[in-house]
Amino acid sequence: PIDNEPSVFVTQLASLAPSDDGSVRTTVNQFETNRIWARPPIPDELYTRPEIDFQVVDVDYYMNDENNIVIRLFGATANQNSICVQVHGFLPYFYVLLESRFDEEHIEYAKKYLNDIVKAQVPANIGISKNVENLVVDLSIVHGASIYEYKKDLNQKFLKVYVCSPKLLNLCRRVFTNGVNLIKGGQMESLSCFETNIDFEIRFMTDHNLVGCAWVTLPSEKYRIVEGKDMISRCQFE
Repeated sequence: PIDNEPSVFVTQLASLAPSDDGSVRTTVNQFETNRIWARPPIPDELYTRPEIDFQVVDVDYYMNDENNIVIRLFGATANQNSICVQVHGFLPYFYVLLESRFDEEHIEYAKKYLNDIVKAQVPANIGISKNVENLVVDLSIVHGASIYEYKKDLNQKFLKVYVCSPKLLNLCRRVFTNGVNLIKGGQMESLSCFETNIDFEIRFMTDHNLVGCAWVTLPSEKYRIVEGKDMISRCQFE
């Protein structure tokens, strides 16, 4: 059956009471506006419940004081309390099509080699601190296939490259396109990169099966509540 009852949002909009001519009243002072739009107080059980459920309305990221990337999820709980969730440990990455002879034993050399090249070419105005030692954070070998063109071999070898900031993706693509030598004593070669053009926020949402306005559950013992001067947003709790 269809629920004909107005939603909470519709009811709140109706309570704003537009003027008789249909225009929205503009004489309401700031204190009255704050009262009308104020969110309910945070329930006491928030600090004792095993899980927190909230609906995501926005996603962004920033670099913290330790130069680590942090994803922020903004949203509201079912009780209409605003929340900001900071997610740590998710890094931007892309793929590079490899030669068949590149193997695990070449990873450490390749990581240092790539990190030195990227550090030498990173622009000063890109917004990444000079104190960051590892711009190329990690490398791993994965197998798959490009969706471009017909391929008989669907088990191609790729290098999965993790970097410290999404701002490095275009630079890294140029580095690989211009030619690299990932094997000590090998020869320079131009390598094809994949998925360097995917927005970092979209990457995070896709990898975690998040869609627009999705509901997210924070499991117990997987989060901690930030309070006071450690908060970085104007949400009711983080």
